[in-house]
Amino acid sequence: MNEKKIREQREIRKGIRLSTARTLRDVFPEVDKLFVDVELSFCSSVGIDAKKEFHKILEGTDLFYLHFDCLNVDCTSDGFDLENIARMAI
Repeated sequence: MNEKKIREQREIRKGIRLSTARTLRDVFPEVDKLFVDVELSFCSSVGIDAKKEFHKILEGTDLFYLHFDCLNVDCTSDGFDLENIARMAI
Protein backbone atom coordinates (compact mmCIF):
# COMPACT_ATOMS: atom_id res chain seq x y z
CA MET A 1 0.00 0.00 0.00
CA ASN A 2 1.44 3.39 -0.93
CA GLU A 3 1.83 6.28 1.50
CA LYS A 4 -1.19 8.20 0.16
CA LYS A 5 -3.44 5.19 0.68
CA ILE A 6 -2.05 4.61 4.19
CA ARG A 7 -2.81 8.23 5.12
CA GLU A 8 -6.33 7.98 3.66
CA GLN A 9 -7.01 4.83 5.68
CA ARG A 10 -5.70 6.54 8.82
CA GLU A 11 -8.12 9.44 8.32
CA ILE A 12 -11.01 7.02 7.77
CA ARG A 13 -10.20 5.18 11.03
CA LYS A 14 -9.90 8.50 12.87
CA GLY A 15 -13.26 9.62 11.48
CA ILE A 16 -14.92 6.39 12.60
CA ARG A 17 -13.53 6.78 16.14
CA LEU A 18 -14.72 10.39 16.26
CA SER A 19 -18.17 9.60 14.89
CA THR A 20 -18.71 6.85 17.48
CA ALA A 21 -17.35 8.83 20.45
CA ARG A 22 -19.76 9.49 23.31
CA THR A 23 -19.91 12.65 25.38
CA LEU A 24 -17.92 12.98 28.57
CA ARG A 25 -21.19 13.04 30.53
CA ASP A 26 -22.32 9.76 28.90
CA VAL A 27 -19.06 8.04 29.80
CA PHE A 28 -18.57 9.63 33.25
CA PRO A 29 -21.81 11.13 34.58
CA GLU A 30 -20.05 12.26 37.77
CA VAL A 31 -17.41 14.35 35.89
CA ASP A 32 -18.23 17.97 34.98
CA LYS A 33 -14.89 18.85 33.37
CA LEU A 34 -11.77 16.98 32.39
CA PHE A 35 -8.48 18.88 32.21
CA VAL A 36 -5.94 17.20 29.95
CA ASP A 37 -2.30 18.24 29.72
CA VAL A 38 -0.14 16.21 27.34
CA GLU A 39 3.45 16.59 26.24
CA LEU A 40 4.55 14.61 23.20
CA SER A 41 8.17 14.20 22.16
CA PHE A 42 9.71 12.81 19.01
CA CYS A 43 13.41 12.01 18.72
CA SER A 44 14.79 10.49 15.55
CA SER A 45 18.08 8.76 14.94
CA VAL A 46 19.11 11.52 12.51
CA GLY A 47 18.81 14.25 15.13
CA ILE A 48 15.36 15.61 14.40
CA ASP A 49 13.65 16.40 17.67
CA ALA A 50 10.17 17.74 18.24
CA LYS A 51 8.23 18.48 21.39
CA LYS A 52 4.71 19.83 21.72
CA GLU A 53 2.36 20.45 24.61
CA PHE A 54 -1.40 20.15 24.37
CA HIS A 55 -3.87 21.54 26.88
CA LYS A 56 -7.49 20.56 26.50
CA ILE A 57 -10.57 21.00 28.67
CA LEU A 58 -13.51 18.71 28.02
CA GLU A 59 -16.92 19.82 29.27
CA GLY A 60 -19.73 17.34 29.96
CA THR A 61 -21.28 17.83 26.52
CA ASP A 62 -17.96 17.50 24.65
CA LEU A 63 -17.05 14.23 22.99
CA PHE A 64 -14.77 12.01 25.04
CA TYR A 65 -12.21 11.83 22.25
CA LEU A 66 -8.55 12.37 23.04
CA HIS A 67 -6.50 11.79 19.91
CA PHE A 68 -3.15 13.37 19.15
CA ASP A 69 -1.26 13.00 15.88
CA CYS A 70 2.34 11.85 15.85
CA LEU A 71 4.89 14.67 15.72
CA ASN A 72 6.87 12.85 13.03
CA VAL A 73 5.75 14.32 9.71
CA ASP A 74 6.60 11.03 7.97
CA CYS A 75 4.58 8.93 10.43
CA THR A 76 2.06 6.57 8.87
CA SER A 77 0.53 5.21 12.08
CA ASP A 78 -2.68 6.40 13.73
CA GLY A 79 -1.10 8.65 16.36
CA PHE A 80 -2.09 8.42 20.00
CA ASP A 81 -5.53 7.80 21.49
CA LEU A 82 -5.43 8.62 25.17
CA GLU A 83 -8.99 7.73 26.19
CA ASN A 84 -7.87 4.61 28.06
CA ILE A 85 -5.25 6.52 30.01
CA ALA A 86 -7.85 9.17 30.90
CA ARG A 87 -10.27 6.42 31.99
CA MET A 88 -7.67 4.96 34.34
CA ALA A 89 -6.88 8.41 35.74
CA ILE A 90 -10.55 9.17 36.40
